[in-house]
Amino acid sequence: MKNYGKLTLIPTPIAEGLPLEPVAHALILKAITDHPESTIIVCEDAKPARRQWISFGFPREWIEKFHYLNEHTANEKSLELLKLLKSGNHVFVMSDGGLPAFCDPGTKLVDLCHREGIKVSMSPFPHSISQALALSGYEGGKFHFYGFLAKDQTERNRQWADLSRQKYVKILMDTPYRLKKILEEAREHNISELFLATNLNAANEELYRGHPDKILKLLKEEKAEFIVVIP
Repeated sequence: MKNYGKLTLIPTPIAEGLPLEPVAHALILKAITDHPESTIIVCEDAKPARRQWISFGFPREWIEKFHYLNEHTANEKSLELLKLLKSGNHVFVMSDGGLPAFCDPGTKLVDLCHREGIKVSMSPFPHSISQALALSGYEGGKFHFYGFLAKDQTERNRQWADLSRQKYVKILMDTPYRLKKILEEAREHNISELFLATNLNAANEELYRGHPDKILKLLKEEKAEFIVVIP
């Protein structure tokens, strides 16, 4: 088993001055207190990041250790952070406000992590669609939300055919007991890659990315709350 670190996305309040979500706050505080030598804090831009950090009540001395990942640094910094993750460091990515990796330069880093087998996670977030898209590592500047597919098989097949032709990222859901069926249908309709998130925000959350056959073999639960993202 490779001794890689983990990438954790930390959603932040959109309006400055609001408190950080409690679980996210506890995660960062524990990391910088218990494992300062292997914790990497990544922010978007210097000034707002410093203001946020201080308003959240974190130690000022960490400000000098920040890494910055934004539209100007995304390519070079993502590769640098990937090396740090492969060396066993744990990376926490915070945006100026909102959800990292959702229509954000952090997408590239998430994509690289999936490709290299590095675990990706996120502190609690209340919106499964945007959360799944951010965690997928797929470029989602434009996406089509299909919601729940039809129960009628003829209409369901028509939806799959339409979905297969769609150029944008596609997001769909279904009832927990149709999880395996969704993956089998994706394979039958020649979907070569997808992202599957099960039990988001729960202790048994699992994220998968790859060919439907690969995910079917790795799947730990055949019945779970889930959301699928298809590039």
